[in-house]
Amino acid sequence: MNQATPLDRKSLLLTVLLIILLVLLAGSLATWVFSDPNLEQSLTLMRAAHVINAFYPVQVDWDDLASAARREMFDRLDRYSNWV
Repeated sequence: MNQATPLDRKSLLLTVLLIILLVLLAGSLATWVFSDPNLEQSLTLMRAAHVINAFYPVQVDWDDLASAARREMFDRLDRYSNWV
């Protein structure tokens, strides 16, 4: 019967601790990202695109639609702002 050596136990413990640390770090990062108020606006645009894709009866040119959305957003800022 093989018994785990102290080095094996240390490696296992270190691995478990690192996994726990990474899970906690990932959870904290996700909380920070989802707390961004601008993310809600991006999600609104994504939901609109999903609805268009799901229910609009004609094939949509997404490059053209995204380009029009960018132009409109920059047009609403001021005359000096534009998308290059």
